[in-house]
Amino acid sequence: MPLLFIDSLVRRQHEKRCQRLDRVRQEIDRFLASVESQVGTEVADAFRAHLDLPWGVRYRGERLPEVPPEAMPFLDGFLWLDRREAAIRRKAFHSAFCCWEPYQPPNVLSCCGETWMPVELWYMQDECLSVANVRRLLEVVRDSEMVLPTQEDVASWGQRDDGEPRTCEEWRQVLARRRRRLVRFLELASKLDEDVRCLF
Repeated sequence: MPLLFIDSLVRRQHEKRCQRLDRVRQEIDRFLASVESQVGTEVADAFRAHLDLPWGVRYRGERLPEVPPEAMPFLDGFLWLDRREAAIRRKAFHSAFCCWEPYQPPNVLSCCGETWMPVELWYMQDECLSVANVRRLLEVVRDSEMVLPTQEDVASWGQRDDGEPRTCEEWRQVLARRRRRLVRFLELASKLDEDVRCLF
């Protein structure tokens, strides 16, 4: 999933939250040391492995760590600290300064008749999206006629949080919302006259 971000704004946000992040990480380290001394390294390592997941997954409470029964008394405490740490990271990557968009369809570019491939090539050439390429991408996303998905398209696409498949209309709303978010992000970068970092 490509992550686009405005480096200077993200750095500024991150610096504001560095002290809070350090304090939470120290709490987590103390907590894991306590777990390790009480029930062994296996449980502490399972918790540490969970911390390696992307912060968005952890913030949403997904892919919870599998732990043995003796770890259950520690699980709630760990998840509370884990979510606090993920929340700080989430705020550091404020949505106005970052934009996530799936690499594979369904995504905004596929509905605009494009793929991420040319964007990736622009990135590879410059090691970031230059202001000129940001404006090119903005034109594609903002000015293209969106081809919205049909019922056949959405049959194999993702589900809602309740496990039910999304309807065609729900996917149209999701994609329209993602397009607005991506346009706002690219307009901000263009207005600031700043390159955009890209992680593919």
